Order: sequence, then structure tokens, then C-alpha cells
Amino acid sequence: MGKHSCLKCCCEGETVEQRTVFLDTNANKRTDGAFRNKEYVLHQTGSTPLVDLENFDIIEDIVVGDRLHQIDIGVTKKLLNIWYIGVLRSTKRWNREQREIIHHRLKRQTFPFETQRKLRSLDDLSYWKGAECKAFLHYAAPVVLKGLLTGQQYQHFMLYFCGVTIFSSTVHRRLYNAGRAMLKKFVENYAQVYGKAGVTPNVHSLIHIFEEATRLGSLESYSTYVFERKLGQIKNNLIRTSYRCLEQAIRRILELENFNFPRKRQPFCNPFYKQRGQTITLCIRQGFTMRNDDVNDWFLSKDEEVYKFISVRRCQGGLRIICRMFSRVFEYFDQEISSMDLFIFSAKITDLQTTEMELECSDIKCKLVKTIEEEGETMVFFPLLRTLVE
Repeated sequence: MGKHSCLKCCCEGETVEQRTVFLDTNANKRTDGAFRNKEYVLHQTGSTPLVDLENFDIIEDIVVGDRLHQIDIGVTKKLLNIWYIGVLRSTKRWNREQREIIHHRLKRQTFPFETQRKLRSLDDLSYWKGAECKAFLHYAAPVVLKGLLTGQQYQHFMLYFCGVTIFSSTVHRRLYNAGRAMLKKFVENYAQVYGKAGVTPNVHSLIHIFEEATRLGSLESYSTYVFERKLGQIKNNLIRTSYRCLEQAIRRILELENFNFPRKRQPFCNPFYKQRGQTITLCIRQGFTMRNDDVNDWFLSKDEEVYKFISVRRCQGGLRIICRMFSRVFEYFDQEISSMDLFIFSAKITDLQTTEMELECSDIKCKLVKTIEEEGETMVFFPLLRTLVE
């Protein structure tokens, strides 16, 4: 990694402990015109055919803030390696007692089926996929890390958590400026918390997420997860041996096109439900499913009240949801921003009302992920990002 390799700004890197780090957060932005005029002598080592594309900004239209590689693997997993493995000399790793605590806390958490991957033990951290790091960051970290990190480390991490959460959904567009300030503060304070050697290019690139999100949309809209998933399907389903993989994939694709009748997925029209015994599965909209199993049954209404899904009733106007509401919910954190602004709430199980009530499917805002605090009675609810839509 070169000292002038940042694609977005003219920050000059430094060598610290045989690593190239980028400490400057206020460097001048690179421009398309200057790049085409080859003014960045130390940055440009050759030419690229991308400059021949019409209506293409060589700086702004190149994404550096990829959700999978830059954030989930590049920063979240790196932080876990610092705390659990101790990859930085300046930061002491967790001791045996702290490791047992984090193992116990993670085992207690059960995530909805939309998260795709169940969190493995941190002993297998080197094998964690990006989806596991993503689920850990958004639905577990603020709860399970409390008390294990120092006060300074936890407050610093919450800047990262809040900033990435804000840019993960267009629903939070009004908070983008606050998200930019939090991520910039996170990068600026990183060297104080973990030492200069930790300010890697992935950490530095967080300060450029605001421009990309403003221009291109939320982090999910230009994530490489879908491409990685497709590559996984090709590898697992179409390739049988390691010999001539490309030819195998092409033949299998041609076979599928020739022998399989095209099946068009029916567009999602109205909510529907399926019942098997006492288990009820309710599909609210595409990608949003609830089930009365104490994991997939929590949701947030448009009035920002937290409910537990109990059952469903068919009526003349459609489906009505039978549910129970918490009599009160609390703010979970208020550092830099209130957790309620991010639709994050805490509640006690004793405050769940016994009286059942009915709601329309259109009254639902998003699905919630329940994370249990160590005390047992207190739960923290995080919005399931893929169901949080405008």
C-alpha cells in the first residue's frame, strides 16, 4: 500500500511499525479534472481506460466504502482481532475471564433467520465471514461489549457503530451529517485509543463514506455481498472439480438454460400467512417475515412502539395482527446521538403487557432483533436493517 494511495483525498501516509497508516483527516479532496490532467504524480503510476468512459467521474464514481471488505472485514473484524487476539502491541488483549464472559454473552443471543449466518465462537474468529461481522456489529456489539472494553474504548466504538448504522439505511438520511461527524471523530481518535499503527487504509476510508452515501445511497445499495453470494452459488452448485472451473460453470449454466423451464417469481402483492400447528409465519412484505417463536416476533410500529407478534386474524379488509405491547421502553444510549433516533430501544420483560391488541400490517415500521443483556430481564431491540425502508 503506497503512501499516496488514497483514492479520495491527497492524504500522505506514514510508515509505523512496518505499516502504512493514514492519519490526516483534513487533506484536500482529489478531483476528476486533476486526475485526467495527471496532476497527481505520486498517486498515478500509469493510465486507465476508465477515463474514456462518458459521464464518469474517476474520483466520485469509484467506491472505496464497500460494506463487505472495507467495513465488516476491514474494520469490524480488525477491532475484534485487536480485543480478542491482540494483534496490536499497544493494546492488551482480553484475559481468560473476559473471553469466557464474551463467549457466554454471545451464546445467549439468537438472531432472526434474515441474518443468514449464526455467530460462531470467537475462537473461530479467523474464519468469520463478513455477514457474521455485520450481524455482530449491528445486533450484538453494543450489548455484549459493555463492561469488557474500557470506557474510552467503548465510547470510541459507539462512534463507529452509530456512524455505520446511520449510513446503512436511507431512512436515516436526515442524520447523514451527524454520521459523518461521528466517523471522522472515530478516525481522528483511533490513534489515541489503539496507537498510530491501527489507522489502516480501511479505517481512514471511513471519512469518505458520507460523500459516497450522499451520491449513491446507503451502504447496502452498492454492497458486494450479492456478488459474493452469486460466486458462492457458482462454486458450490456448478463446479465439481478444480480442473477447468470456468468451462464447467459455463456448461452447467447452458444446461440449466436449455433444460429448465423459466420460473418467474410472482411479485409480492399482499401480506399472507401460513400456520403449522401453533407456529404462525406471517409475510409482511418482500424480505420481511415474522414468526411467533420468541425470536422472529418482535417489531416496531410506525408510532415507534415495540410489540410482540402473537397471532394473526383474517378479516374482511385483509389481515390483522394480534400482538402485545411494552408499557414503556427506554433509551439505551445517548452518546453523540439518542438510541431512539436510530430506533434502538431497551425494555424489561416485566413491562410486556398481557392485554392483546390488533394492528394493521401497514402499521408496522420494521422488524426488531432482540439482544439479551446479562441481567436477563432487560432486552435491547435493534432494527433489522433489511426491513427498515422508507
